[in-house]
Amino acid sequence: MNITITNRAVCRTPVFALSSTLELAWPNLKLLIAESSPEFYQQIAHINEPAIADLSEKLRFTIWKYFNRCRYRPTPFGEFASVTMIDNQKGDEHYIVLSELAHCHRWFDWSARGKVLSFSHYSLNTIISRNPTIYKNKFEFRYLYCDAAGFELTAIPAWEEIDQVITLCKSKVSIGEITQLLKDKLSYTEMESRGLISQLIELQALYSELQPNITGEDFFDRLKLRPKIKLPDYSISSRRHIKGSLPEVYIKSSQKYIEFIARLLPVVSNMDLDKFKLEFLQRWEQQSVPLPLVLDGLLGIGYGNSNYCVDSSLTALLKPQKEVHSMVELADFQLFLLNKLISGEEINLASYKVNSPLTPNPKLPNTFSMQLEIYNGKPVIYKAGGSTANGILGRFTRIDEYLAYARKLAELEQLSNPDVLFFDVAYAFEGKIDNVNRRAHIYPIELCLGTWSTADESLQMEDILVRIYDDQVMLQHRLTGKRLVPRIASAYNYHRSDLVHFRFLSDLQHQGLSSNLSFDLQNFFPHLDSYPRVTYGNCIINPKKWLLPRFDSLTDLRNWLLNKRFDHLLRIGNGDQVLIVDPQCETDIIFLHRYQKQQASPLYLSEGLIERSGTVGDDKGNTYHAQFIVDFEHRGLVYSKSPSDDDTDFQRDLKMPGSEWLYIELYMHPLAMRDFLNDEVRILVKSQGQLISKWFFIHYNNPEDHLRLRFKLRDPNQLHIILQGLCQVLDRSNGHGQLKKILIKSYEREISRYGLKRIDMIEQFFFLDSNLALLDISKSVEQRYERIVDFILKLSQRLFTDLEELVLYFGRMADMFAKEMNFDRGQFKVINAAYGEFTKKFSVKKKSLKIIICLFDKILYACPIKMREKLLADLIHLHVNRRFSQEQRLHEAILYQYLHKLCLKKRMMKNYVNTD
Repeated sequence: MNITITNRAVCRTPVFALSSTLELAWPNLKLLIAESSPEFYQQIAHINEPAIADLSEKLRFTIWKYFNRCRYRPTPFGEFASVTMIDNQKGDEHYIVLSELAHCHRWFDWSARGKVLSFSHYSLNTIISRNPTIYKNKFEFRYLYCDAAGFELTAIPAWEEIDQVITLCKSKVSIGEITQLLKDKLSYTEMESRGLISQLIELQALYSELQPNITGEDFFDRLKLRPKIKLPDYSISSRRHIKGSLPEVYIKSSQKYIEFIARLLPVVSNMDLDKFKLEFLQRWEQQSVPLPLVLDGLLGIGYGNSNYCVDSSLTALLKPQKEVHSMVELADFQLFLLNKLISGEEINLASYKVNSPLTPNPKLPNTFSMQLEIYNGKPVIYKAGGSTANGILGRFTRIDEYLAYARKLAELEQLSNPDVLFFDVAYAFEGKIDNVNRRAHIYPIELCLGTWSTADESLQMEDILVRIYDDQVMLQHRLTGKRLVPRIASAYNYHRSDLVHFRFLSDLQHQGLSSNLSFDLQNFFPHLDSYPRVTYGNCIINPKKWLLPRFDSLTDLRNWLLNKRFDHLLRIGNGDQVLIVDPQCETDIIFLHRYQKQQASPLYLSEGLIERSGTVGDDKGNTYHAQFIVDFEHRGLVYSKSPSDDDTDFQRDLKMPGSEWLYIELYMHPLAMRDFLNDEVRILVKSQGQLISKWFFIHYNNPEDHLRLRFKLRDPNQLHIILQGLCQVLDRSNGHGQLKKILIKSYEREISRYGLKRIDMIEQFFFLDSNLALLDISKSVEQRYERIVDFILKLSQRLFTDLEELVLYFGRMADMFAKEMNFDRGQFKVINAAYGEFTKKFSVKKKSLKIIICLFDKILYACPIKMREKLLADLIHLHVNRRFSQEQRLHEAILYQYLHKLCLKKRMMKNYVNTD
């Protein structure tokens, strides 16, 4: 994967130069305060700079924070800081010069958008579209409704007239077209039609073009609206680039850090996504299900911990909370860090001698960003990663050069992954904070949540299908069959949102990616009193940090700072909310003490790393504390295409009780299942063999341990005879107190998993395997292991004719299960010892499995090549499941270790013979 830096970078600079003084800056600072905080401005409007000293400490502290921000914090916010697009070009001119004068781009604040215009503003030409989240469930339409309190799922009846309108409005249409439809289909008058449309808009089942849009052309400009109430503008400040660029040495050293850290840090799994995958598979297995149904907290599985309501009752508050323990895992890298910590040295990650293999080809997003500053000729990397570089760029795309650059990055992502469609998610709910979500159209497709869409292609949520494929949550476009991947071009902190739809899509954009490339020593060893500086080559990755003790007395704080002998600036705070403190300045010490008293959590001071000479100046000779957003790109394939239609049939075959299929769940203790299968089920199958064409079973433990039995009847009219026979065998079990309960259910044939062409053969395979299982389950665990390994080898050799392919396949499966089971060194030692005993007795059996092997050959022939390995894994999984009533996954994990070792041994013997 060839990672390179893009040809553009963004330079961010505070409004005031490093040499600015409060005395000279005070008039301009007051103007900035007036814009951002009118209430506070009223308290200082008539105060001149000398009079600041006479103000209360609270007011002086606020002024100090504002001035501190204006000199040291380059995060763009109104006119407090500016952005500048610079070229990453090789050249000798490394000192970057910008214009002192900043240009302020202004828009009406998003909170001024007001209410949706009343229906009296609508004409027959007004464009209407349905709520993108709406979907039909039996006799109602369900969708997201938004009011001042937030989003909630609501429903309206699917009456004929509503059904007609909702169906028509899947595409954008005019009110005139809707009224004509209602007139032609249901003889509605124009007044009746307009009344219905008005109600549906009020209920938010329909959206109109007169509603706000957060993406695309600015809403106020599009409708030529002017707010009735004067509010502060939303603004972005930019400075003109005159000359200079980042030195190539900084870029190269930053790139080397990325290449190292991407291979070192594992992809962190998302707990909510992992839980979602598990619940989805338990509910729908391999089916493809519309996204709005899946995320419906009532009818689906929802996402995360949200069910569209918050339990604020006393019982909820009194529920015992799980205790969370933070534990340091001392793997090779952690041991390296620990040794460096103990020595008290600066930690250079480049000196880490790799004892365990690094990830050879980490899956990086096609574009991602790095936030860096320059200190004494060294890049200081504060943050790196993201699912797309457009996450930071999005809010600036109201400015033409940023839009052109962002679209170029989006185009690169799309060209690198031709079999997927990237889509943006337009989300609006938080009023003034939503300013950060305002952006132009960067990606050609978008999904809107709570906002009108002006995009040429706007997704309907019901056209997004969800399935689990290759252990990934995969979205598929129902209309084109292409895979869909969310790319949210906004720096908005999505963890603020309670909307599960938005959080799900936000989490999904990071799935499987190395999207967090930042390094923080504190994450490895939390709660220490101090941390050394961490570097990689010439890059500073973590500044030195010190835990700031809590001081009731200002004198104690002053003495602590003196004892530390700080001769440099200090930084306090996190992310964009940082302040710079001069430990030699009495004013700064006073306000540091006040700041600490306001914080509930422990505080860390870190090196300020601010270079007085700077690398960025203006055309008047002033120097600024600048931050750079540097973007990286690669053109490698990141996303595989969606499974073809042959792999996934989007149809159901639900067999209800009374059809040719009888599905029964029998709840009992796992220890009773073996005897029940050996006795009762064997008797039932034998006595009713004339009426049953096939049958099969599996063990299941959700919601509790039970057997799932499925019988296919030769004649559904004979069901009562089967049930009578079943009652007889169940009475016997019930008499022993083994049976807890019995459920008769509908049987959903697994067409989505196995395909319509193969499902009959698969069920026949299950039938044959269940009969074989009855011969195995009474044997010892060791004997069952021998028979299972023999069966799997015979089956696998029909797919893999080459021994090396077998070694690789069993190796992958063994590794996957070992990771799932979290096997440690001690457990592997136990498995190895058991394997040694196993090989003393194991030999390939001569018994014939001809019928089931021939059937497997037919199934393979009917299966697409790329699906065959997964099919084999599924059949092996169920084969093992039928032979153990408990810990089936653990047995499967052990068996794959055995199989891998057997094939390795066979390969070694083959090589030994060839050598001779």
